[in-house]
Amino acid sequence: MPQLPVYIVDSCDHFRDNTAAMLTARGHAVQGFDSADAFLARVAEPDGVLLLDVRLRGRSGLALQAMVAARPALTIIFASGGADVADALTAMKAGAMDFLVKPVPPRTLVRTVEQGLSRAAAAARVATARANRRAFESLSPAERTLVPLLARGMRNKVIAQRLSKAESTVKNQRVSVLRKMAARSCFDLATKMEDIAGLPPHGLAA
Repeated sequence: MPQLPVYIVDSCDHFRDNTAAMLTARGHAVQGFDSADAFLARVAEPDGVLLLDVRLRGRSGLALQAMVAARPALTIIFASGGADVADALTAMKAGAMDFLVKPVPPRTLVRTVEQGLSRAAAAARVATARANRRAFESLSPAERTLVPLLARGMRNKVIAQRLSKAESTVKNQRVSVLRKMAARSCFDLATKMEDIAGLPPHGLAA
């Protein structure tokens, strides 16, 4: 899975630059923005961690949270020095992982962001598995029968003999299965099926 980024949305250049430097030094990919609008203009589908202030120039941090909170693999963390209790409660009820009060000790900030990245990565894996499951459910019954055999790397001729089908039929169904599952190879298909099998019980309902 590609490395998930950290987005810092804060109007304070000093906080934004220092935090970005700390996280970059630990190997994280970081992007900084001085306003919610700048973030929205450049990031269409954010995944990872969104670290933001409540008080921003223009659109507020809470307004930005409301716009992107539905992203399954995005963890939102607030770091603010000018917010009140009502702001913190609003942020947490809307799904923020944490609400830090500036000045935030560097170790606390880094630890919280890295916990957020772990949470986002887990959510991304579940979202990918759900997408794979939806793709599997789009297969025809005959195509589903092929999946475990393809995932084991069986050749068309062997599958045809086992299922008493024409080899040309198996070949066409193989192409269809890989296309519908967006699998580059049978190995990739096997990996996707493992992802589906690893879904937690609550992940099957979505």
